[in-house]
Parts: sequence; structure tokens; C-alpha cells
Amino acid sequence: MENPRVCPLPYRPATRHVQGSIRWAGRWLMTLLLTLLLPSWLAAGTVADPPEQKVGLPEHARRIVALAPSITEILFSLGLSDRLVGVTQFSDFPAQAARLPKVGSYVHLDVEKIVALRPDLCIAIKDGNPVSVVSKLESVGIPVYAVDPRDLGSVMGTLLELGRILDARQRASEIVSGMQRRIDAVKRQVAGTDRRPGVFFQIGISPIVSAGTPTFIHELITLAGGTNLARGPIPYPRFSKEW
Repeated sequence: MENPRVCPLPYRPATRHVQGSIRWAGRWLMTLLLTLLLPSWLAAGTVADPPEQKVGLPEHARRIVALAPSITEILFSLGLSDRLVGVTQFSDFPAQAARLPKVGSYVHLDVEKIVALRPDLCIAIKDGNPVSVVSKLESVGIPVYAVDPRDLGSVMGTLLELGRILDARQRASEIVSGMQRRIDAVKRQVAGTDRRPGVFFQIGISPIVSAGTPTFIHELITLAGGTNLARGPIPYPRFSKEW
């Protein structure tokens, strides 16, 4: 497997199975998921992406390729859809994103398709986009800016940073403020009950895969008042049907 250089805001999983008090836990878990995903870079010169590597950005990037579905959603939420010229497979939210040219999946990117779109900026994710692809893009003069949100705090920080470098500060600030209000509301309601239903969040069918403690999904389950049944040191553990 290639060494990733450059997580998205975590993917919306293909499947989800909730055990315990399904309706109660699911309601608050989805509140947080929608908070993140549904209200969910642009200053000229040089900026440092999260690993402190200097990335030269164009003064006015107008042709952006998003290298993960989560990045696509962020750019739409910031009102920057008119700058998107390419997205990855499964970029289907909002509906307009599905009509944009595809450049492969976020782990199997098609360099030739990306180059053919003549982007002046690509926005990547550290936990997924292969370093070899990023290096090829940079070698032909295409700047790649990588983000690495791992929890709610860094997700909000990423939104603010993208808003800053893409001249969408106000919209980014509005989104983050709305997210924080919703998160605070969920916390207040969860604090009013002692119920902690068990939640199994399924993100894979064959094999069955869930999310362990060092994941964003675990944080969402916990904040929503649930107990993650797949908690443990392995980020994405696999389970048998008998488990």
C-alpha cells in the first residue's frame, strides 16, 4: 500500500447499523453528522499546509480539483462550486457535484485526467491521497494543498483555513459558528440523561468494518451520548458475522 502523504472530513459510510436504542442514539448521531457534513484555499504567495510544508498558491485560483468527496462538500458549502473543475468518485453531494468530471477515487487518482483539467490548485487529504500522485502533480507545476482534520476541532479549523485562503472567510465563519451551536445543543441534551446506548457503526460489508477509538466516528458517537461497541486501539477493526 502506498504511503499516504496527504482525512478527509470522514466519509459518509455506505452502511450503518445501530444496536441498542436505535432511534434515540441515531437521532443525535445524525445531528452531529449533518452538522459536520451538510451545512455542511486564497491569498497570493505561500502558505504552510498542515505538515508545515510550504505550498505556493496562485493569486486567484479559479480551477480547483477536489481530491476527496469531503473536500468537494466543503467547497460547495463555502459557495465555491463555480471554481470546481474536477472531483473524485462518490462525490455525489450536493447533487450538482455528481455532474462534475471525475478523476478517479481518492485512493486511486488518475493523474492524466487531473492534468487535462488544467487546475491551478488541487486540495488533498493526508490520510488517503497517495504521496506518489501528489508528487507527480507538483512535478508538473500543479500546487497541492493538503488538509488533515482528525476530530471536530480540526474539522472546524480546516473550514476556517480554507475560507481564509480562498477568500470565503465570512461564509466559513458562519458555518463553524453554526456547527458549534449545534454541537453545544447536543451536549446539553445528552447531559440531561444517563442513557448510553451501545452503537455499532458499520462502514464496510465484506469484511464487516467499524470504527475504533482513535477515529472521528468514535468522537461523534460519544458526543451523541452513545457507547461505541467497536471501541479499542484499532482505528478500523474487522468483525465476523458471529461477533
